[in-house]
Amino acid sequence: MRFAYKLAAKLGQRDVRAMLAGMSATDLQEWRVWDSLDPFGEERSDFRHAHLMHLLYKAWFKDGGLKLKDFMPDFLNALGGREDPAQTVEEAIAIAKEIADAFAPKPEPEQ
Repeated sequence: MRFAYKLAAKLGQRDVRAMLAGMSATDLQEWRVWDSLDPFGEERSDFRHAHLMHLLYKAWFKDGGLKLKDFMPDFLNALGGREDPAQTVEEAIAIAKEIADAFAPKPEPEQ
């Protein structure tokens, strides 16, 4: 559905469902293929900016170890696997408990 909204924005359509109802599955698939070959929208803009920043980085830091993907935002894990491992359920529960403890009312010291 995310691609449908992206396509609607590209085509200037306000009603995503009406746009989808008015096109065939083949049309939608062709738009997906075109977007995979020549992306439109913010992802393309992010790539352009990342490419420019990577070029500047390489010019300033000859021995730098950063790659182009290091300059790309990773919204919704769009670039593939995350480098940091996923949180386990136990870790998430421990963090939630720490947050709850931090915001829990503290007993007033007796005087």
